[in-house]
Amino acid sequence: MVRHLVAGLLLTSAIALGAGCFETGPIFYPDGAECPAATDPVCSGDCTAADLVDPFQCDGQVCLLLQDNKQGVIGVCSTSCFVDEDCNPHGRCIQIPEGAFCLRACATDDDCYDATVCRAVAGTGTSFCLADLI
Repeated sequence: MVRHLVAGLLLTSAIALGAGCFETGPIFYPDGAECPAATDPVCSGDCTAADLVDPFQCDGQVCLLLQDNKQGVIGVCSTSCFVDEDCNPHGRCIQIPEGAFCLRACATDDDCYDATVCRAVAGTGTSFCLADLI
């Protein structure tokens, strides 16, 4: 058993942590982040957008696929929801034809992850991190 004192907190781990390393579990992509690329796509030749991403690396294990867009974003990580409280502090629960999902709310592009941009969504009164359609 190894014990580490970090910023006044005592951490206990079964293995020694490397210098500068404090995260020992899997790191998931938060809602609003671009969906991570699939490490081993199962398709050969004619891959669909869904074949190119790995939703299980997203915190909510959902990847909302986007239409072709100027930013080249295939999809954004999300979480299924019923109300805003089901989302992370920056998310809002939005109903789309496929169901209700958390989208990252924003005021400017700086509030968004990766290549996504802050755009107003009609009928919601809110802007979300999305992409510009081609």
